Amino acid sequence: MFFILSKTLYFLVLPSTWLFISFIYFLFSKNEKWKKKLRWVVVLFILFFSNAFIINEVFLLWELPPTPFADIKQGQYEVAIVLTGVTSDYKSPKDRIYFHRGADRVLHTVRLFQEGKVKKILVSGAEFSRDGELSSTERSLKQVFLQCGVPDSAIWVENQSRNTYENAIFSAKMIKEYLPNKQNLLLVSSAFHLRRAEACFKKAGVKVDVFSTDFYAGDGGLDEIGIVSLVEIFMPSLDAWLKWNILIKEVLGYIVYKLMGYA
Repeated sequence: MFFILSKTLYFLVLPSTWLFISFIYFLFSKNEKWKKKLRWVVVLFILFFSNAFIINEVFLLWELPPTPFADIKQGQYEVAIVLTGVTSDYKSPKDRIYFHRGADRVLHTVRLFQEGKVKKILVSGAEFSRDGELSSTERSLKQVFLQCGVPDSAIWVENQSRNTYENAIFSAKMIKEYLPNKQNLLLVSSAFHLRRAEACFKKAGVKVDVFSTDFYAGDGGLDEIGIVSLVEIFMPSLDAWLKWNILIKEVLGYIVYKLMGYA
């Protein structure tokens, strides 16, 4: 039910869906007056959702800001909880790990561990292969941490969860079992995803600080997103359009989680 609801709503609110509906209307409508008005609406619609500056500013409002490494003290956190979902199993050969995005989650956590700011790492989330089976250890995030020099004794793995809500539920069980009296925990995920993730952990009764990685937004300003002239502000960008899809999906997911009582 939850899966169907979220996917249906996502499809209905996508800019591409409304653009397609407008195209169908143009093809079959005989009302020239409304078609003329809609034509200008579509032009403005495309210019808005393909504008790199606008989507960057919106992401700046949504993404949780980065935490400077210098602001985290030595031994401040018992565990860094790192959410999976950043690798792909759709490429051969199978003797390596392929990141489609979000490698910052691993690299920044490794640095936190190496600098002694976190003592252990909890990898949370089932990683599945193309056939629906759990990926082997050799193709999991744990293997990346091992390759980066993190000892096996410092890595915990929770491989039952299939979504953010379950990340929180199953991680909470492990933490309460192994660290019943310690709650100094750091949640590591992509900046655009952390609002929902933090809300889920709070709902599960786990107090966490957050550490943002994998940012879609630059620091702000035209030069930070590669716009060097006023003319380029109005140049349509496919990348901007795709970023809207990502943001809309995440905001919608956050709303649905709230409605379902998951966050």
